[in-house]
Amino acid sequence: MGYDHLSEVGLILVDGNVVAQTGGAPVWAPAGRAPEYIQQRLGVNDSGGFTFSGEMDGLDPNDEFVAVGDGLGNITLEAMEGTQVNGGFPGWISRDLNSPVRTATGVGYHLDNTGGLPQGLREMILVNGTVAVQSGVDAPLGQFTSTPQYWNNFVGNGFFFSADATKHTMLGDLEGPNESDRVFVVNGTVAIQESYPIPGGDPLKLVSNRMYQPFMADNGDWMVAGGYQDGEVDWVAYNGVEVAREHDPILPGSSTHYLDVFSNAACNQVGDYVVGGRVDGPANTNSVLVLNGRTLICREGDPVDLDGNGLFDDDVYFSQFRSGGANLTDDLRLFLSGNLRNSSGTDLGGFLALIDVAGIIQFEAFCDPMNPNSSGLSTSLGGTPIVGPSSGVRLEMDQGPAQQFGYFLVGTASNAPGLVLGSGRLCLALTPGNVIGRYNVAGGGHNSIGLFDNAGVFQNLAGSSASGLGFDIPTALPLSGAPSIQPGQTWYFQGWHRDIGGASNFSNGLSVTF
Repeated sequence: MGYDHLSEVGLILVDGNVVAQTGGAPVWAPAGRAPEYIQQRLGVNDSGGFTFSGEMDGLDPNDEFVAVGDGLGNITLEAMEGTQVNGGFPGWISRDLNSPVRTATGVGYHLDNTGGLPQGLREMILVNGTVAVQSGVDAPLGQFTSTPQYWNNFVGNGFFFSADATKHTMLGDLEGPNESDRVFVVNGTVAIQESYPIPGGDPLKLVSNRMYQPFMADNGDWMVAGGYQDGEVDWVAYNGVEVAREHDPILPGSSTHYLDVFSNAACNQVGDYVVGGRVDGPANTNSVLVLNGRTLICREGDPVDLDGNGLFDDDVYFSQFRSGGANLTDDLRLFLSGNLRNSSGTDLGGFLALIDVAGIIQFEAFCDPMNPNSSGLSTSLGGTPIVGPSSGVRLEMDQGPAQQFGYFLVGTASNAPGLVLGSGRLCLALTPGNVIGRYNVAGGGHNSIGLFDNAGVFQNLAGSSASGLGFDIPTALPLSGAPSIQPGQTWYFQGWHRDIGGASNFSNGLSVTF
């Protein structure tokens, strides 16, 4: 879905071809009418079938519609406001049609304020021509309250279905007390409910009525974001497990933390998920997208190779990422939409990008967590992709002991649970055939010496980090023969540091595939 920038005509493209647009007189629309507005949300299945909704032009107030396409340009009208509900009892009249989904064999959509008899059926969701759930009639199972309640209403964009339509998510309110009426339902059973903890999560954190960014992959894996009542701290859950929380580091050991609302939550069918949200830092770099909680995919302010020549010489940068605009395929390709800008901050309009996430630097922690240091916390090591003349990775540490020195190590393999040294464990392999190098040598970019500040964040003192934090790994390695890091190689890193009283300790280990 997009817009012609010259005429502001809404367009739907399939394989580069315009299959629907606002204006004109398409054969699938009612006689004498044409779509005036097309919603951003589209439903697509694996066979190229799609569905969309919007509003027709003209004076007739019955203007909302749902249409279905087969991927070849053939479109039919599935539902039209003011007409009989497809799959409903005679006399049920369609109203407020929106949020279509496409299954392998049909289409689903949301109807609000359904007219006609019997009375009280205010909302419903239809899937493949069958009423799946109705407000005032159906009640989800597994409600956390002692007295089960019927559905009262649904959030239009809150429902998703698996490819075969056997699994689904629904978000909305029950008819019960306001303090516990918001629920997120998976396959007909309450998964998360207002005023209760996330099952299996922190029992002291009660969910607020803010739940948003629901998503379901074709196999039924799901995600949702929301807030806690305690200070409205936000969170993201993946298959019922909290995977991101406001104020937490975006990656292990990162000095960058999530702030307030999360903008994206999406997953594929093979266990990968993407979280997007605002972070602390400068205003022009305060949005990120992260894979599986350990790999930074991209950040607001990152340069874009617009002409595909392999160089960042177009003066084009990510400006913002659209809420709900991320979708991840099973082979780790990320479809992403948002806006671009130039170095002067001038808006360059919207974009649709395809990012090969599998080709991005991959991080994997080991020996995690490390033994606690004198602060009572375990020193945490993480990595961040960077643009510059180095290897493309910055190591960062936090949760270290204040005002203590440290530096980084590199090795050819990991060794967990590690060799006890000082108060911690060396987790780089020392077995025959493996070697370890130290980034504490002046010259050649091999000096990573730094100091933990009073907040436990590792500050670089050697001028070997463009940000002043951590260490920008150079291409050349501090090993015999001065080998260089090559694309596709995996190297293993760990932080060493002094501790109070003259002892020493380590961070967790981190493998980096370049």
